[in-house]
Amino acid sequence: MITTEVFEATENDPYTTIYYRDSRDKATVIVVLDKDEKLVSKEISEYDDNGYLLTSVLYGRNHHTILGYREYDYDELNQEIGFCDYHVIDGENKFLVKTRSVWIERDKLLHCCYYLEDNKPFIYEVFEHDEDCGMVTMGRFSMQGNEITFDSDYYIPHYAIGNAKDI
Repeated sequence: MITTEVFEATENDPYTTIYYRDSRDKATVIVVLDKDEKLVSKEISEYDDNGYLLTSVLYGRNHHTILGYREYDYDELNQEIGFCDYHVIDGENKFLVKTRSVWIERDKLLHCCYYLEDNKPFIYEVFEHDEDCGMVTMGRFSMQGNEITFDSDYYIPHYAIGNAKDI
């Protein structure tokens, strides 16, 4: 059985996001719509037999063009430690960004660092566990510790994060 969960656009996030989940409660398809309810992107995710997320593929407005994909990385305890994002440009897979996450306080507070092609960190985020929502972003920061807010010159949505080279 497939369930549907809709998160309407807000002042801080102008996109409506719809999650379609399978019987294991895994989001297998995520659809993002703009304010006119036109498709911005569609993401399809693949899981292994144990429920671990392996790959997510991002499609564009025309439903068949692959914009990019994400490969997930796990440690020896099968805990997700990050991912690598790739854009598909002219039919070729191009590295976009890599993340690595470290628990500040196990299952409560998480530090996630983003790296570009040169393997240098360029921003980090801090997440906190919320009983109702799971992991919630508490802040996004430059490597100098300056907070990056929604109205910041440097703010970029999560799905475009690899496009920011000079934060």
